[in-house]
Order: sequence, then structure tokens, then C-alpha cells
Amino acid sequence: MSDIKLIFLEPKDRFRPAILGIVWKTVNHPAICYSVDLVIKALMKHDSINNEDAHEWFVYNIESLQHYQGGPMFVYELDHYLDSLQ
Repeated sequence: MSDIKLIFLEPKDRFRPAILGIVWKTVNHPAICYSVDLVIKALMKHDSINNEDAHEWFVYNIESLQHYQGGPMFVYELDHYLDSLQ
């Protein structure tokens, strides 16, 4: 593994169930991979907000972490992606 420190969503215990595994951005650059749907569900549950507000919070405050070294990656469920294509 590389010497890059992986960035986890905080608090870790809240977002741990949303972790799908580890992916490789490039050779020697691993990242924690989260389910977007499960991150949004965690935000809704713990912050008592609706789906739309949770998704907006995710897009503006969390999703950009993937651009940092060691930052997490995010996976959208295929059904959501396919629905947006129709």
C-alpha cells in the first residue's frame, strides 16, 4: 500500500455502514469507496433532514473530498444512473 493517508468521512461511526471497500484512483493511490445512497441515508437519519437536503449537503460539502490526495471515492447505485438517462 502507499504512504498516502486515507480520508474517512467523519464521524466514522456514522458513515462506516456506507463504506463499500477500497478502490485505486491510480497506481499506489487507494481511496475509501462510499455508497452515495448510504451516505445520504446517514445524513437524513442523524441530521433529521429530507432526501433533497441531504443530497444537496452531500454535493456541496462531501463530494469534493474526492479531489484531495487520499480523498474518498463515491459510487452512485446503477439504478439511479439508469433512471437519469431515460
